Amino acid sequence: MNLYGRQDFQGFVYLDLNQPLVAWNTARGVYCSVDCLGAGESESALSLSMANMMRGHSEERLKSEMAIECIRKNFFPDHVSRLRGVFVFDDIDSISKLWYGGEWGDHFQDDFMTDVGVSANKSCRLDANWIMDIMDESGKLTRGWLECTKNYWQGVPHPTKPPIWERLVEGWITIWGTEIKYRAITEIHKYWPQSLKLLEYSCNAAVIHSNDGLITAFLTTEKNYIHIDFYIRLIDAKKKSTFEKMDAYFKTCPEMRALTNAEMILRPLDLSDLKLKIPLTGPIEFSIWEDGRVETNLQNPTK
Repeated sequence: MNLYGRQDFQGFVYLDLNQPLVAWNTARGVYCSVDCLGAGESESALSLSMANMMRGHSEERLKSEMAIECIRKNFFPDHVSRLRGVFVFDDIDSISKLWYGGEWGDHFQDDFMTDVGVSANKSCRLDANWIMDIMDESGKLTRGWLECTKNYWQGVPHPTKPPIWERLVEGWITIWGTEIKYRAITEIHKYWPQSLKLLEYSCNAAVIHSNDGLITAFLTTEKNYIHIDFYIRLIDAKKKSTFEKMDAYFKTCPEMRALTNAEMILRPLDLSDLKLKIPLTGPIEFSIWEDGRVETNLQNPTK
């Protein structure tokens, strides 16, 4: 069985602090899958990790991920989406396999790894080796992508490689590593030095279980492009009750309050230079037949 319901467990994640968006959510200390954003906020939302995977891969990687998502929706609808879920490792032996070979990218480094507490509403456990058989180094689908994708979603171990078990989680992640949060703050200070008071508010909002201060990606389409834009949630900051709740909590637990020496102004983040605009040479179309066959207009698979 590779499906899990409500569960709390310890895990490990890689947080690429070279990405200022990731650094912000890391410093905040808590982040969640987009399904936890609430009604009216999660539509068209994309996980931050998936949005960052699109950088440098563009159209082919996006189309491949949409193909994987199409198979999930039609054959494994109870599984957590790669486009919306959070990637977590729950097995230290699996993590050790990423330290050799370098196939997974530069951000899978010791310096970017931290332990986390996971509060999952649901999750699925999958062998990540299949992804390298589903798409090539350029992000393009391989000839055997469909069978490999079904094996991936079924949680089948790869037949020729030691398994690299990852969890796709719908739920909440609490970053336990103090050192990586301090490093994230240093990166934010370099990138958004005028927004440290906003970061302070974001950290304190996380403590009282508010999603305010969380940076999220949103995907929209037009005729020949897909846009991925980034936004910071600031909904509860408009409510007096939010600050009353903070004051009440920090009177009891003052050591939990984040404090900075920045001026008392919540200066917004300028996220415009981080957005993505991915050209599409044509629409992505799939046909799922009753006998389980899949037809797609994705052309010229490799291998």
